Parts: sequence; C-alpha cells; structure tokens
Amino acid sequence: LIRYNYDGPISVLYNGVSIDRFANIKPDRLHFKDDDFVVCYCARIGGVGQGFDVLIKAVLEARKTHDIKLVLIGDKPKSSAEDVRPMLRKLAKPMGSDCVFTGALLDPLPVMAGADMYMCPARHHGISNSIIEACALGKPVVATDVGQTNEIIHKGRNGFLVRIGDVKAIKDAIIKLKDSPHKCKRFGHYGQGLVKRQFNIDIQAPKYAELYEKLLEKNANC
Repeated sequence: LIRYNYDGPISVLYNGVSIDRFANIKPDRLHFKDDDFVVCYCARIGGVGQGFDVLIKAVLEARKTHDIKLVLIGDKPKSSAEDVRPMLRKLAKPMGSDCVFTGALLDPLPVMAGADMYMCPARHHGISNSIIEACALGKPVVATDVGQTNEIIHKGRNGFLVRIGDVKAIKDAIIKLKDSPHKCKRFGHYGQGLVKRQFNIDIQAPKYAELYEKLLEKNANC
C-alpha cells in the first residue's frame, strides 16, 4: 500500500472459525499416556520455511532434562519440488516412537486436541489458521513472532512468542509450559475467549458481507 501511495480507507478483517465445531471433538492421544506432555505442530511439509527442523531440534534439547513427546501433522504438498521429510525423520530419529509423523490427516483437530500444547515455528506466515484452531481447542501456544501472529498470541496470556529459528527460546518455552500445568490451563482459557471474541465466524462473516456490499455499492455508482 505504501509502495503504491495508497491513502484511502483500510478495513482489517480476520479469518473466522466456527466455535461450535470445537465443542464435541474427542481428543486423540495416539499411543501416548495421559500423563505424557505432548507438543503438536500441523503444517504442510513443503520445505524448511515451516520450521519443522527448528522444532525438532528444540524438543531434542528439552528432552535432555524433560520427558517431551512430539506429534508432527502434515505431508509434502504435490506442488512442492523440495522434499525435506527424509531429513526431518533422520533428525528426529533419536526420539524413536516419542516423535510421531502422522502424515496428512483428513481432520487434524482430534490429534491437536489430544496434545498438551501447540507450537508454530514457521519462518513466515500471516495469521495461521492452525494457531487460531489451537487456541479454540484451549491449547497454550508457542509461535514465531512473524506476520500478524502477535494479534492472536498475546505474550504471557495465551502463549509465548519467539524469534525465528531460536531453538533455545522454543526449548525454554516448552519447558515452562511442561513445568506449569496451571499456566497451560490459564493460557488455554484466555485463548478460547480471544477466539470467541475476535476470530468467531459468526462475528467475522457479517463484517465481510458488509464490506462486500459497500464495495458493490461503490462500483455501482462509478
């Protein structure tokens, strides 16, 4: 907008999720026990941009002092020429069955609901739908501070923000949440409330409709 010297009105609209969709999801813990601490991430494995490698390294570091499990949801998109899956599996090999690559899931929400926290280590994105979904599921979130992530993750209230590629910061955040079940619960409650207030499809859809109506009316008068 700055590049094209645009100085007109700007409307900011968010993605919306259906709150009712999350009400009756049955958590899937896979083979993990109820007292295991499971970190989850869901994204397309289309290269290093999604940060799977950074998360695996952080969990490996955290496992030196804490028992952490990891679930990675997603697969290589057909449009991607680069396949980093073999590299990621090799990197995660020391974790054995404590690291699960689920591949693509028709519905990832039950597995996300079965995790204890959600991590988004992506090197670039706007507002990730998976972060919104994780908050709607009542999960504390750790995410890289890129794009508009700080509009959904409020540091110290529903999660933590870290710098891109900061393995130590991710490790420390995971350990903080592992050591504080009360904080996980408090973060999750705040995140659910935020989604209901700001990322609810019932709130966002009328805003989109109103904007489109204004644009159509404006064009009709041209």
